[in-house]
Amino acid sequence: MATITKADFAKYVDIPANLPASKLTRFITDAATFNLEPAFNSTKLYRAIVDTDIIADSALDEFFQKYVVPFWVYAAFCQFELRHGIDVTQAGMKEHTDSNSENISDKRREELLASDRAKMNVYKSRLLKELERQSRTFDNEQYPTEESERTHKQEGNGWNMRAIGPNRSLAEEDRRRNHLFDRDYGYGGRIDYNEGDYN
Repeated sequence: MATITKADFAKYVDIPANLPASKLTRFITDAATFNLEPAFNSTKLYRAIVDTDIIADSALDEFFQKYVVPFWVYAAFCQFELRHGIDVTQAGMKEHTDSNSENISDKRREELLASDRAKMNVYKSRLLKELERQSRTFDNEQYPTEESERTHKQEGNGWNMRAIGPNRSLAEEDRRRNHLFDRDYGYGGRIDYNEGDYN
């Protein structure tokens, strides 16, 4: 399973050296679910990266290290930044203070968050451009978008615009419609499925 670590955060953002790595776990998971998966727009690609082991030095690994990691770090850090120093208690949400420092203002927190969100969006744009450049193919494996996967499944299952009755095959439906056509109009020929009442 591929993921990002505290060491990855340190490459891109300011993170306290003594912060337990476990404090980042929920933000890493949330960013994967709410940022990474929608950006990929591909269940197959998401599972290949998040749910399986990536082969070292593969094309997918290179894509992960160069494009996914920075986007994932900033997506997770933005969520961390918004809640860092805040505890949810029975009496409400509390911020930590100590005698040697004071918390930044809400305005300053918003400015920092906006700056990091802008960086996150730049890395997201780079990720999407690389997906397009690679035609969503890594190591001879294609990772289509959700829309492409749905279209492929529809075509593979023979979905079309012909409406057939319950428990009837297409051939049986053709015979039934042609019989009705002959009965009602008095001459043969197949029904044009682009016109007429199909019910």
